[in-house]
Amino acid sequence: MGHPLFTAFLDGAEATGIPRFGSANGVLMEANSGGAVREENIHDGVRQTPFRRYVADRVGQPNLTVLPHTTVSRVLASAGRARGVELVRDGQPLLARASQEVVLSLGAIGTPAVLLRSGIGDEDELRYLGIPVVQHLPGVGRNLDDHIRLPCMWEATDVPLPVPTRSQAVCFWEDETRPGAPEFVMYLSPAPSVSPESAAQYPLPERCFTLMPAMRPRGGSRGRVRLASTDPMAGPRIETNFLADPDDVRSALSAVAMAREIGNSAALRPFVEREVSPASSVADTVEEFVRDAVETFWHQCGTSRMGRDEGAVVDARLKVYGIEGLRVADASVLPHVTVANTMAPSMVVGERAAEILAAERG
Repeated sequence: MGHPLFTAFLDGAEATGIPRFGSANGVLMEANSGGAVREENIHDGVRQTPFRRYVADRVGQPNLTVLPHTTVSRVLASAGRARGVELVRDGQPLLARASQEVVLSLGAIGTPAVLLRSGIGDEDELRYLGIPVVQHLPGVGRNLDDHIRLPCMWEATDVPLPVPTRSQAVCFWEDETRPGAPEFVMYLSPAPSVSPESAAQYPLPERCFTLMPAMRPRGGSRGRVRLASTDPMAGPRIETNFLADPDDVRSALSAVAMAREIGNSAALRPFVEREVSPASSVADTVEEFVRDAVETFWHQCGTSRMGRDEGAVVDARLKVYGIEGLRVADASVLPHVTVANTMAPSMVVGERAAEILAAERG
């Protein structure tokens, strides 16, 4: 374990009834609640990104071309088959033709935007934008899922804090508003990490730490990704729809209450000068705080989800319905955001895509 702040965080969680586990994986993932030290892929003191471990050492191979600072504009399709992709690099269009297949892996925001620009999506939306319809798939861009983040902040004492970095510990739990699975997750940041609205309401102290409870939204709070225009360099419209479901507001209040219980626990007292936000037990004030504090955890999923119903975009082999030679391999295929972070699940999707392609190509 690293810094005592994170040990105190787990001690405080344990005092609220969240049991301690030796690992964030394994047995904890079968439990309804638990806390543990986080495990990370670190080599020589440097966190290893997927690019560093999968691609960096292979740059220069004759069968691999890496084009940085390049934007995928659209998939080129004809006669029901993907033929390649159109790219934009240094303001100039490029074409990359596919001898076998096209695999999109631009994440839950980028992938549906590319599909829509390619004429693959809800036909009414495509016609409104003047995009010729290649394949009607109404689920493209819908079902945007994420972790709703609700940061709460404490002013810290003069006890030395760790250098701001990723949280070294994590907690999961359920409660009566979301029984049956650990729908809540919480990290600790030894620095301010709050929304602009929350920071304006609660000025940031010079020394502080932030507890970041998060929750998986219900179906009524799922969002959507749309195109703002057909320009590939223009960002899409992202409608998070956070807290649209009234039951999610109840769960958000419960998550904040858990963060406050841990943050004000005896275990963390040596690090706490005062609670900064929300620092109130008045129901209306706390709900107002929740609506101002809510943010994304950048765990977006679901916008090209896997399934067999009308809203599904890909099948179990990651193939886009109605288009041959086109697959998706990223978090957009996940029907629901995972219990915790999405990097490892996304890597699993990529590994599975590679297994499928290798098996099919012999």
